[in-house]
Amino acid sequence: QSWFWTMVVGVILIGSLLSGIYPAFVLSSFKPVQVLHGKLRTSSGGIALRKALVIFQFAMSVALIVGTVTVFDQMEYMQSRDLGFDMRQTIVVERPPKQDTSREVRSNRVKSFKAGLKQRSEIISVAGSTLLPGKKLRFKTPIRTNLQSQDEAVPLSIAGIDFDFAESMNMEIIAGRAFSEELRDDLDSLVILTENASRALGFEKPEDAIGKRIEIERFRWSPSVVGVMSDYHQESLKEEKPKTLIYLSGTGSEYFMIKVNMDQSAQAISSIEEQWYKSFPGNPFHYFFLDEYFNSYYESERQFKDLFASFSILAIIVGCLGLFGLSSFTAIQRAREIAIRKVLGSSILSIIQLLSKEFLILVGTATLIIWPVSYYLMDQWLDNYPYRIDIGWTSFFYSGVVVLMVTAITISYQTLKSATANPVDALNHE
Repeated sequence: QSWFWTMVVGVILIGSLLSGIYPAFVLSSFKPVQVLHGKLRTSSGGIALRKALVIFQFAMSVALIVGTVTVFDQMEYMQSRDLGFDMRQTIVVERPPKQDTSREVRSNRVKSFKAGLKQRSEIISVAGSTLLPGKKLRFKTPIRTNLQSQDEAVPLSIAGIDFDFAESMNMEIIAGRAFSEELRDDLDSLVILTENASRALGFEKPEDAIGKRIEIERFRWSPSVVGVMSDYHQESLKEEKPKTLIYLSGTGSEYFMIKVNMDQSAQAISSIEEQWYKSFPGNPFHYFFLDEYFNSYYESERQFKDLFASFSILAIIVGCLGLFGLSSFTAIQRAREIAIRKVLGSSILSIIQLLSKEFLILVGTATLIIWPVSYYLMDQWLDNYPYRIDIGWTSFFYSGVVVLMVTAITISYQTLKSATANPVDALNHE
């Protein structure tokens, strides 16, 4: 858009103007006679400004490195944390839209789809649900126990699963049991609570909820709790674990979670597609992998990490340019001192140490100044996540090592050049 290109041109013009103003004023302040006689001297204020700029540049570099490492660690933590279910090797197929058929026909089609897949060796398990990990639960309603008043009702999310879901997705039942087809219970009157939901309803321990009757006024439904399931992450770790009531969805499932043998993934997809067209003729076949879908919610964090890394590299390059210029300037200013020291017997190593010490102090100062600021800023950023890492010392250690190595490499050329130069040349010039 036009405003964007106007801004770019404006930044270039203003940046160029500001970059040229300082040297223009400095050069115009020199007296021509002194310059022609080689008596050019710089003020202490100019040297202090250059040092301050180097400190600022490397402080920004350290802060960005700390940020990059912290964002990377947080992403690793979110992607490696136990989610309360197993999403590996899982292909998801969404139920076809309801067609103009009876409920019995639709039910038979779902059963044939699942039964046909279970006969394939490359298919490990098939489970249905109304919930899709990574997608926000749509339904929430006030729920209470039959011993509580309506004012004590708490909002709980509602989701449905079939008989195979808990076992297939490796979701743990910590009290009571899962839905069982073999026991032939009155399944329309049984529900499962997540651990968070049982606590929200006032049960201190998961076992306390088993057999208790709850009231769902909206649906005029009074089921009993048959089991309590361990909490799980319905969405990414940027959200709290949900408080969920789970009912038996049966053939009303919206999603099929199909565990496959990844060594035979291509064959498994072909088998799923073949069975799909047999059970649901006329419906297009679409699928996706659950782990890819779930982790897509971390795309903004990945972009944030890449942005941090890019600006870290850019800041280090800019800092190195300033440090290289300052080291060259210092070497020229101290050429006579270095020559005299060498004539008096100073070794090359001692000269290198003399010239390097000042720059290492500058970079060390920048590092020490910015560390607490970096810690505070990244700690504030991590507070946006209910499940987060604790900032460790490693990110600060890495940032310090990187900038010190970069500093040593940047100034090594000029310090070696000055330390090995012939002192006669400098003294004759003087």
